[in-house]
Amino acid sequence: MSIEREIAFGGNTLKVTLGKTARQADGAVWVQFGDTILHLAVVSSTERREGFDFLPLTCDYREKFYAAGKIPGGFFKREGRPHENEILNSRIIDRPIRPLFPEGYAYETQVMGIVISSDMENDASVLGPIAASIALNISDIPMNDIIASVRVGLIDGEYVVNPTYAQQEESRLDLYIVGSADALTMVEGHCDELSNQELIDALDFGHEQIKILVEFQRTIVEEFGKPTREYELPERDESLIQMVKDKGTDRLAEIAVIQEKSERNAARKALVKELLEDVDPEDGDKVASVKETVSDVFKHLVRANILENNIRLDGRNNKE
Repeated sequence: MSIEREIAFGGNTLKVTLGKTARQADGAVWVQFGDTILHLAVVSSTERREGFDFLPLTCDYREKFYAAGKIPGGFFKREGRPHENEILNSRIIDRPIRPLFPEGYAYETQVMGIVISSDMENDASVLGPIAASIALNISDIPMNDIIASVRVGLIDGEYVVNPTYAQQEESRLDLYIVGSADALTMVEGHCDELSNQELIDALDFGHEQIKILVEFQRTIVEEFGKPTREYELPERDESLIQMVKDKGTDRLAEIAVIQEKSERNAARKALVKELLEDVDPEDGDKVASVKETVSDVFKHLVRANILENNIRLDGRNNKE
C-alpha cells in the first residue's frame, strides 16, 4: 500500500509517495513537483568493510529518455552512459548527504535516483537531495540529520524558489542551495553581477525555504521512519593516533606550505608510508586510522595557516 503526503511549495505542489516501488530496498520514495517525478531508492550493506578510511557511498542520478516521452532511435534501444549533467547531479546528491552518516561508517551504500517523468517545466535535479534525505531517514540506515534543496532565482527584483526552465532564462541568478534546518551545507550556481547584499539575501531566502521542506520531511520521518539498525564503528586507538601526531605533525606543517600539488602529495604519501612501518599491514582498521589521522592533522594545519597567516594552500592570500 502506498502512502502520499504533499505540501504547497513555490507556487506548486511537492508530493511524496512511499511504498509504491522498490519495497525490498532499505528506503525508497517518489518525489513529484508539478508533473516531474523522481524515483529514488537506497540500500546499505549489513556487513562492515574493514580497513576503509572513507564512506563507500555511491550516488547515481539518471534522466531516462522515456521521462520526456522519447525512445532512443537506431538498432540499440538502451540508454547510453551517464551524460555530464547526470554525473554532476549525482555529485550534488553525494556532497550534502555524505557528512550525515556517522563518522567511521564503512558499510557500502548506494543511492539510485531515476527521473520517471519530466513535464519539461520543472527541474528534476533539485528533487535529488530531498528524495535522498527522505529515503535515508525513513530507512534503518543511520543518519544524523535531514536536509533539503532548492533553486533560487532573481526576477524583476523578486526572489523565486524553484523557478521553471522558462523563468531561469529570465533570472539574473541561478543558485542551487542544500542545507539543514540549522545551516547551509552546499551552495553552487552562477549569476549576473550582483551586490554582496543581494547574494546574502538570496542565501537567506533559500534557507527559509529549506526549513519549510525540512519540517515537512520531519513529519514524514516521525510517522514512517524505521528504528536505526545496529552497526559497528572502528575502535579508536588513542595511542596510535597520538603516535601519528607526535611523529607526523612537524613534517605535515612543512608539507602544508609546499605550493606544488604533485610535490605536496608525494611528500604526504612518503610520510604515510613511513608511519605505517610501525603498524601491522594486516590490521586494516589501524592502517585506515593512520591515514585518517594524517588527513585530519593536515586539514587542521592548512586551515590554521589560512586563519593565522592569511596564506592558502597554493600560496595565494584570502583576497587573491
